[in-house]
Amino acid sequence: MEGLLTIPGIKVGGIHCGIKRKGKDLSLIYSERPSNWAGVFTRNKVTSPCITFNKRRKNNKISAIIINSGNANTGTGKRGMDDVKKIARITAKNLNVLYSSVLVAHTGKIGEFLPMEKIEPGIKRLVASLHYGTQDDCMEGIMTTDRTKKDVFLDLGFCKIAGIAKGAGMIYPNMATMLSFIVTDACFGNSELKEILKNCVDETFNRISIDGCTSTNDMVIIMANGTAGKVDRDKFSDGLLFICTELARKIVRNGEGATKIIRIVVEGARTKKDAKAIASSIANSLLVKTAMHGENPNFGRVLSACGTDLLAKIDPKKIKIWLQNHLVIYCGVKAEFDRERVKEALKEKEIEIRIELGLGSESMVFLTCDLSIEYVKINTKYS
Repeated sequence: MEGLLTIPGIKVGGIHCGIKRKGKDLSLIYSERPSNWAGVFTRNKVTSPCITFNKRRKNNKISAIIINSGNANTGTGKRGMDDVKKIARITAKNLNVLYSSVLVAHTGKIGEFLPMEKIEPGIKRLVASLHYGTQDDCMEGIMTTDRTKKDVFLDLGFCKIAGIAKGAGMIYPNMATMLSFIVTDACFGNSELKEILKNCVDETFNRISIDGCTSTNDMVIIMANGTAGKVDRDKFSDGLLFICTELARKIVRNGEGATKIIRIVVEGARTKKDAKAIASSIANSLLVKTAMHGENPNFGRVLSACGTDLLAKIDPKKIKIWLQNHLVIYCGVKAEFDRERVKEALKEKEIEIRIELGLGSESMVFLTCDLSIEYVKINTKYS
């Protein structure tokens, strides 16, 4: 499904310009009609200059997003920002749009300067290719260690929403090594769109973890070109939440070296903040993740992780834990269970860990994946 291209006025493309040794590494999303937009960005205090550059355009209408993979343009000082501006100017000139209407995104290795001698002619070729560009081309151009392309499309009848994403490692709430670009033909102002997007991101992309590492370049951007006119906000919000949920799930499923997706459900928390903190602690526990990879019902690792956040309120004597619907901890004490049956249940590709805290009515769902030797291999070679 060429989801992005079903949105009226949207063109996309992707080419290889030489940033990476092989594979496409430069992508473009272009709206013939200048669009309102919103973005949610990494909270890492070390960021690529493209983050600052894009934030400064929050009140503008945008026509294009230019994205490169293979180089994060982070830790590059003044030259890094100069290169961002140059990329935007070259893109604007070749598309014949305003410089102020171009956003820039990077992903890849940190600490290296962008090869502008390759990117500049690459942008010219990329713009020329838009009349035959495909969504697959665009998705490939934003990938780094991703094993699969990630896209979702939804036709709500009164408007359409389509999104693509990349991300396989350095994934942790407050965004991660993750880029996501969403387009719609609905009509919303920038501030209203930002509010809707932030709510969706908080419930999806900020509730996933692969390795507990937050990247420098993360962003989720939505463009709304308004060709469908004004739409019902609540119904649109539900549709956007679906798009973000599916993209976030695909990122976790495609985690570096991942073989299982793990759904962590925390219930009975005193506050929503406590529920999220405890779910996050379990999701980022290397001991829990390796146990799930080994299909080992080591409930002690989950119980221990429940207590690692210093501010989250728990009472160990009230905690109950289920692995794949098998009760393994009852009121803080090991329950009687068939270990072999639980081990067999943990062979599934999707695992649920459910925790009941018994302190209140708040809950949280968090997604993560297992941790395998393949993750180590990938990240010892990535440089």
